[in-house]
Amino acid sequence: MTISLYNVVKQNYVVRSDEGTRFINSDEVLEHKLASERENQEAAAYGENAEGQNMAEQPTAEQVLQAARIQAGLIEGKAKDEADKMLESAKDQVLTLFEEQRQAGYAEGMRQFEEEREQLREQLEDEYSKKKDELVKEFDTRKETLENDIVDAVIQVFDKVFHIQFENKKEILIYLIKNMIDHNENDKNFHVRVSPENKQYLSEHPEIIAQEFSDQIIIDYIADPALDNTECTVETDSGVFDCSIDTEFQNLIRDIKSLC
Repeated sequence: MTISLYNVVKQNYVVRSDEGTRFINSDEVLEHKLASERENQEAAAYGENAEGQNMAEQPTAEQVLQAARIQAGLIEGKAKDEADKMLESAKDQVLTLFEEQRQAGYAEGMRQFEEEREQLREQLEDEYSKKKDELVKEFDTRKETLENDIVDAVIQVFDKVFHIQFENKKEILIYLIKNMIDHNENDKNFHVRVSPENKQYLSEHPEIIAQEFSDQIIIDYIADPALDNTECTVETDSGVFDCSIDTEFQNLIRDIKSLC
């Protein structure tokens, strides 16, 4: 609606009151009304334009579908990002848990290893100690047996050599008779029993024994067919003494064995 300014008549209003006379300018009133009308017209025009614009900008179905696709893509991308973050976080948690379990398992494994190693060490030491004792005992037994075997072997060899070398050596028998007389100084009479062959030899060489002793002792030789060339007995006032070579040899063997 349009208001013509030509229909407006300028007027001045006079208002009286007890306070005095106050003049109202009609131009100001008119100007105020015109401004108000202008605002109403602009508002109406804006409303019509907005309504037309809204109707003109109404989206089509394809536009709505496209917008929905875009919105869905954004939502899907955001969801994928969140899922990736959750998956990465889960991986980190799994790796952390795995590392913790691995460390715990490693520590437990090392503890068990140390225990088993200590048990094995003690077991080996015990077995070593027992084996050492067994070997020492076996060695001592074998050593004793070996020593006896060696002594027996030496004696057998010595016996053979002795009889081969000294069986017919009258010097050995004479030495044994002298040694017996020398260790029995209190006896004065000596009756020497030997084989007939040795009796003949000693009778033919009485000085061999008598020259080493005083004339106060008496030595006579008796032939005894029961004796061989290695056997000899001497009868004195204090007893009978065996001066046989075999007897002396057995005494020597006994002394050798006593040293082992």
